[in-house]
Amino acid sequence: MKEFVQYLVQSIAKHPEDVEVVEKQLDETYIKEEISVHPDDMGLIIGRNGRTIRSVRELAKAKAIKANVKVDVELLEPDREEKGVKEAVEEAAEEVADTAEEVVDSVENEVNEMAEELMDMVEGDDEADSEEVEAA
Repeated sequence: MKEFVQYLVQSIAKHPEDVEVVEKQLDETYIKEEISVHPDDMGLIIGRNGRTIRSVRELAKAKAIKANVKVDVELLEPDREEKGVKEAVEEAAEEVADTAEEVVDSVENEVNEMAEELMDMVEGDDEADSEEVEAA
């Protein structure tokens, strides 16, 4: 089954050398095929509205019926095959926190610059007012 799924996916992919299929025998009659592909090929393998991966699954299921087994075909997301969902969420949260901190720092700097400019303007107006009073 693994070779069949790998052949199908490699036929579609632009980077067939990066196609990897891992077969997991869950029990005597149930097989799981995990596909990982080059990130640039994800769109091709999924297809419009998921049609291509759905077709690969249907072809694998048809072959599995003939072999009297059940098969599940899963397309793994790049970079997630080694990470759990928890780790991926933690990594994304760290990135968001870093970005938020940078934005806050930037806005804080801008506000401080504006405050300094306003203070300079106010001090300049005070000096002009006192000069007008002395001249009068």
